[in-house]
Amino acid sequence: MKDEDRSRPDPTMREEAIIPFSGPPELTPPVTEVRGTLLSSSLQMLRDRGLRDRYLRALPARYHDAIESLVAGTWLPIEVAHAHYVAVDSLGLSDADILQIGRSVGDRIQNGHLGTILRGARNLGGIDPWSIISRVDVLRQRVFRGGEAAAFKLGPKDARIEFVGISLAQVRYFRVGMQGIIESALSLSARKVYVRTTHGAWGPDSMAYTVSFV
Repeated sequence: MKDEDRSRPDPTMREEAIIPFSGPPELTPPVTEVRGTLLSSSLQMLRDRGLRDRYLRALPARYHDAIESLVAGTWLPIEVAHAHYVAVDSLGLSDADILQIGRSVGDRIQNGHLGTILRGARNLGGIDPWSIISRVDVLRQRVFRGGEAAAFKLGPKDARIEFVGISLAQVRYFRVGMQGIIESALSLSARKVYVRTTHGAWGPDSMAYTVSFV
């Protein structure tokens, strides 16, 4: 099979829940707080690209103190995170630029929360894309308070990852950036990874990613 064909799920395989939703997805309690690690990595990428001043001009002044005094390991109200991502989104970055930033953020956090998850996978016998996908809700719990993540196997090397209860899903920059983070994580255990972003099936606070790998 050609590599480009890997982006097409196997039509002969029935969908299998790897991580099912714990209840009706539309009733999931919403995210109320976000770990500062996620924002601090994003902010560093903006500084590296010379975008800090433009970003601060776009960020409402009432959030400047929270952002300027950000400590990576602390929890921030969802309102602060939402203001951050809306401000970055207003910079008009291309999807390619956002993906690259997301991949860089993923690379930066691999030594933190993601690294802990990967070490757990190694202890259970090794790392492959499925071992990472099967821990997506563990990662979600480390960076979000509230919401939920689920994962479904669509084929031998095809999956769908869904997030619900996350108001940040309404912001393009966040959705596309999360795609880059997922690509970064899965690239540790696959030769090539293909991820596509879609709006979720459970309302504006949901998002989904189709994943294929070789």
